[in-house]
Amino acid sequence: MLNRLWAFGAGILCTVQSTFNCQLGHYIQSPTVSALWAFIIGLIVLAFLKNNNWRHLRIGIHLSQSWFAGLAGAAFVTLMSLLILPLGPGLTVSISTLGVMIGAMLIQQFGLFQSKQQSISIYQIIGVIGMLIGTLIIKIY
Repeated sequence: MLNRLWAFGAGILCTVQSTFNCQLGHYIQSPTVSALWAFIIGLIVLAFLKNNNWRHLRIGIHLSQSWFAGLAGAAFVTLMSLLILPLGPGLTVSISTLGVMIGAMLIQQFGLFQSKQQSISIYQIIGVIGMLIGTLIIKIY
């Protein structure tokens, strides 16, 4: 239950962080630089966390997963920074969350990236359809 609360909080932080990045990108007239600031500050904060050390960093730099994760994170943060202003935070985060859910379902269904393969359930499909309907309602109103 606690992990689910943490996940919920992470979703809220995603929206807040994306909105701040959008504002910063607007003020400095560069969404990519605002995304860079998010990574610089994140690097500083993460560097001081308990379990991080240079040995782990040296190991990670040689792994393709490090580079793919970094590229995906940079693309996500930059795209969110670019899209919140024209679409608004509600629609941007709703569409993003819908993409997260569909992506997670595909990874789960096919066992991609060495994840545990598990069939998509009817409840997941109903949930995504519900999210799609909610997103359309947000867009209409």
